Amino acid sequence: VTHLLEAYRAETTRLDVKLTDPDRHPAEFLAIQQKFGIVAGKTEDGRILTDSAVIVARADKPYFLTANDLVAVEDDQDLKVRPRLEESLTTAIRSVTTGQRPKICFSTGHGEKPLDAGGEAGLAALKDRLGKNNYDAIEIAPARSGEKEELPGCDLLVIAGPTEPVPAEDVARFVGFVKAGGS
Repeated sequence: VTHLLEAYRAETTRLDVKLTDPDRHPAEFLAIQQKFGIVAGKTEDGRILTDSAVIVARADKPYFLTANDLVAVEDDQDLKVRPRLEESLTTAIRSVTTGQRPKICFSTGHGEKPLDAGGEAGLAALKDRLGKNNYDAIEIAPARSGEKEELPGCDLLVIAGPTEPVPAEDVARFVGFVKAGGS
């Protein structure tokens, strides 16, 4: 990772590389953990493991890479590790510089579980996990009466268990989204 990042840094002055070892620099790691919401735990021998191996960020827009993003094992029986480091880092850098992340839209206003509430009442844990998998999760409001408002750049629409009837305006909006190629 260090070698590849040094090669990238040799190509541009706009790349600032900071390496943090959570075992050797716990205070520095704690600041990163709080800033980006990193989940960490300790192994039996005391080493710290995290849910992200590499964080590529521009301002406060992070892109998380896990160990699985950095290498691929194509066959459980083969056990040959194939590096994916360059592809993953390039994708992460492109994502944070362009600001383009897939957007998952969650419908609201029909008794669906809210994204920001935790526990059984909401989907906060799902929103956090989607963020760690480099998706933006947003809530979309119901259509205003008589308007055929489009979905705001959604790549995926989730209608998470409405408990109230969905008005015809919203059904038309959702059907239009799917007919236009949305998921």
